[in-house]
Amino acid sequence: MKKAFGIDLGTTTGVAWTEDGTVSSQRSEAVKFKPKRGESQGVRYMRFRRWLKETVDDPENTIVFYEWVHPAAHRSAYATQAYSGFLSILESYCEEFGVAYMGLGVGQIKKHATGNGAASKSKMLASAYTRFGALDSEDAADALWTLDLGLTQIDWEDFGAARDDVWSTRPELGDTGS
Repeated sequence: MKKAFGIDLGTTTGVAWTEDGTVSSQRSEAVKFKPKRGESQGVRYMRFRRWLKETVDDPENTIVFYEWVHPAAHRSAYATQAYSGFLSILESYCEEFGVAYMGLGVGQIKKHATGNGAASKSKMLASAYTRFGALDSEDAADALWTLDLGLTQIDWEDFGAARDDVWSTRPELGDTGS
């Protein structure tokens, strides 16, 4: 069965999914990976990888769209480190198991959601509520919009070709981009 995910990476990760090409708040949630008192920071990444393995259970029939954040856009070194760790886990997992994945820029997602590439969190949440229904968090709202925008990039009806197209856009291993 084909699946697509929208993921908003972070210690609280927003996730939205579809198996039929429609986007709804009923198929979204916020998953917390925050370490408990006395645990190392690396535990969050172990939990995230385990969650990926349980959630993305059919790599050959899955596309993952994630919110790509430019490193300079983070407000703190801690946020940059956390995001980079989650991104590394996501990309390496997708590469290892053959999951097609595509990063979508924050401004691109915000413009898709509100018409303004610099929209506030409250505007993103309000537009998600209007479009998708009641939500439990800003993270879930961001994931819904990420999934919604991602689905505009592919032909859901020809999922196999769409998956191949997404897969072919990733850089080749060892490619330095030059």
